[in-house]
Amino acid sequence: MTPLLIALLLLYSTWGIFSVNGSLYFQTVLSASSLQVVVWYIPIDVVGLIVSVIEGYILRLVSGHVLIIISGLAAVGSQLLLAHIPPSVGSYWARIFPSSVLSTIGIDLSTTLMTVYITTVVPSSQQGLAGGVLNSALQLRVTLVLGSTEIIQSAVVKYKGLEKSYKATFWFGIGVSGVSLIILIIWGKILKNVSLLTVDE
Repeated sequence: MTPLLIALLLLYSTWGIFSVNGSLYFQTVLSASSLQVVVWYIPIDVVGLIVSVIEGYILRLVSGHVLIIISGLAAVGSQLLLAHIPPSVGSYWARIFPSSVLSTIGIDLSTTLMTVYITTVVPSSQQGLAGGVLNSALQLRVTLVLGSTEIIQSAVVKYKGLEKSYKATFWFGIGVSGVSLIILIIWGKILKNVSLLTVDE
């Protein structure tokens, strides 16, 4: 369970890179207005709802290992698209929109899957604790990764300028999500039918 939590901590951190550093990049480098960025982020809500509903239906049909790997691949893809955004506003449909969709798939697919998984493998008496640990991994990513991206961005901006400094944070996101994906492939063995019976049953 520990490698899985580490992988999820890293995976969840890519959402922070997308939402914070992506927003700053869109506004400072691409000169998008705050309202424009809000409109660009609308697909996040729609895709999140769709992913959660579809996952609820297919959770018993598809191996959790496959779903968690799809989640990791989506996180890597999202960061790759961000790292390759050209410094022009015309890249929304080519890079920003798909990156938003993939980032949402990355976080929502894994969060729903892990919530269901924890409720089935942990005894009822410890589910609150397990949920707290999962939520802590989700919140801890802010402290660890966003602090790291701020250090990276501040160090690179002095030598390579604003655009390259944000790109460096996206490349860091690629590395973080790549490590997460490797851990998920090796240790993310979540069987299908995770919601049929709890450990108490």
